[in-house]
Amino acid sequence: MELIHIEEEQLNECLSLLFRNYLLFESREEFADAISFPALLNNNPISKLPYSKKLEAFLRFQKGNPVEYAGYKTLYGLLSAYSDTSEFYYQHLWGKTFVNGYETAWRMAKAIYYDRKPTGIKKLDAVIDRFYDLDTETFKDTGKDLDPTMMILMLLGVMPISRKRQQGLTPVFQAEWEIVRVFCVRMNSLLSREQNDECLVLKVCAQQIKDGSYTPNRVFCLQAITQVLEYIKSVSRPTDLTSDLELFNVDGIWRDYIKTEVQGENVYYLFEYFGGYSYNLKIIEDYPTMLKYSVLPLFFYNFNESTPVIMVQHPKTGYKHIVEKSLGNSDTVWYKYEMDNENHPGNIWLEHFHGNKNPEMQLHHLIKVNPETEARLLETWNGKEQVNKYEKYHCYFPLNTCIYAVTKTHLYITDPDNELTYYKVPKIADPRLETITTEDEGGIVYVGGDKEKWIGFTKIDFYISPQQFDDFGIKKVERID
Repeated sequence: MELIHIEEEQLNECLSLLFRNYLLFESREEFADAISFPALLNNNPISKLPYSKKLEAFLRFQKGNPVEYAGYKTLYGLLSAYSDTSEFYYQHLWGKTFVNGYETAWRMAKAIYYDRKPTGIKKLDAVIDRFYDLDTETFKDTGKDLDPTMMILMLLGVMPISRKRQQGLTPVFQAEWEIVRVFCVRMNSLLSREQNDECLVLKVCAQQIKDGSYTPNRVFCLQAITQVLEYIKSVSRPTDLTSDLELFNVDGIWRDYIKTEVQGENVYYLFEYFGGYSYNLKIIEDYPTMLKYSVLPLFFYNFNESTPVIMVQHPKTGYKHIVEKSLGNSDTVWYKYEMDNENHPGNIWLEHFHGNKNPEMQLHHLIKVNPETEARLLETWNGKEQVNKYEKYHCYFPLNTCIYAVTKTHLYITDPDNELTYYKVPKIADPRLETITTEDEGGIVYVGGDKEKWIGFTKIDFYISPQQFDDFGIKKVERID
């Protein structure tokens, strides 16, 4: 929903926040050019620009930037929360003796998004208790729109306080983004091996920065840290997980109204539960003598009560990341979704709001087929040849591989084809291997249709091809030294 009216005084304040704090632009020159008001650089106030031009520019900014990633419907809503959060931060955290930047950010994030336990610092716990109940995991009615992820970015020194003119404030360049990235990776490491996904959000963001799709401005940093922290919160709550698995009771065969009824395609969909909030979406193309299918990783997110979204990845995503070391906008698509029944949905409406509109990944209105139709389809599919369209790009960790042992100098990886032998990986192959434990996800990765054996460590995003084994001094052994 676009904002169609805003009082001029509020509009002036919103545009001033964007200009003063580099929220969406690399430079103030770029902002002044975007609103067609170069005089802004000569200390002429935004209030001198006609209202119609200010509103047009503001709505254009709102439409052209991924604000909804942070759970806000409008840019105005985000800026309103920014002002409220800044005021709260200024009153209760700014310059306080118990605040220690990064460490305080870590304690606050861990308490709210991971373990629901007090931070151990009484004054910080008292601040959190002003707006958030750790026991019920609900925000208190403060009359203000307070965003803890914004507070965390303020504590990290990445997002300034809106009300305070900070000397030497600059746009967000690589150093500030690196602070956010490292913080998110550390938070993600709290999860168990089963929950610890590859933190795809950070990988996509890093690739978008690398290929120039986005500049790491402050809204970009906010959307990234919000997605990561909300994912951590969702998978680290056993009670929530149970209720949501009931909510996402999406078994059975589905069809897409647009593709089957309008375009006349024989295409069907199956959700295969993968763990946590992760599913595989199997897309089946039904031909007279064969079934061609593709498997797309799919993730349910619920950033707040008003913004439930689905992220869908292309089947080549894992291969491109591991082998080609690249991810782009075409690899991931985001949809808002709505279900007609929270316990046993029969309809799922999806609205695309970010990512490449790859025809194969387009979803519109999924309708669950009735039991009679499902039985008929399963009978006709029985005996048909099944062809995976992306078999040669398939990558996965087999269940019987793991980081079996860690010594002072080496890591030992079980061989899934012979569990009495191990791949001995020297830690000097990469300094980050020093952080790996037996609880981390890693081991042999089967890559491609030929199931080529790579060694991978998802926590540090490090993958070694068999052609590199000798270069890294990796040997196959039968015992742990």
